[in-house]
Amino acid sequence: MSKFRLLYALPFVLLLPLVGCPPTTDDDDSSDDDDAVDDDDAVDDDDAVDDDDATDDDDAGPEPCADRGGVTVPLDNATGNDTCNVAWTEAGVEVQFVEGACAAGSCAAQGDVGFVWIFPAGLRIDVGALDCTVTRVEADVTDYTPGYDMPLELFDAGDNVIGSDTTSVDSNSDVLDATATGPVDHLRISSCEAQVAEVRLY
Repeated sequence: MSKFRLLYALPFVLLLPLVGCPPTTDDDDSSDDDDAVDDDDAVDDDDAVDDDDATDDDDAGPEPCADRGGVTVPLDNATGNDTCNVAWTEAGVEVQFVEGACAAGSCAAQGDVGFVWIFPAGLRIDVGALDCTVTRVEADVTDYTPGYDMPLELFDAGDNVIGSDTTSVDSNSDVLDATATGPVDHLRISSCEAQVAEVRLY
């Protein structure tokens, strides 16, 4: 073969491997590549469900309790209980009588049918065991202390007050309603003499 014919045929020889090899999977146009399932643009990747940008991923916390319609704490399990600093369970949260804001060092309380008495004491509810986030609390109360501003206080995990409401209802029923600036860890309702009938967590 002459040198001229060899040079003429050489490009065709070099192109033969490219023409003869069929396309394979795992490339940019096939399964398991950058344009397909399980890659960076599809399900189970960084742009889809259960990843860092979506529901139930590393950036999402518990849903707000308000999205479920709230959690009602009926205070039905306290009947006959008059012991302070011993918790009982209501609706998945821990409830106990504690020292309140009315009288330092005092804790006198009594559970009754459908409500609790605090006279004086605080009613503490720990909401950390819930699988939803509490940011607002309502409480049905009747305060029998004339001129006393009965407080509902919301605390974070560091025991800082992050929301509160007060009312002076003087023997009339009322609803305490407090909104927090962040997730609530526990709350306390205090009075010198009052009934607490129900607490709602949102």
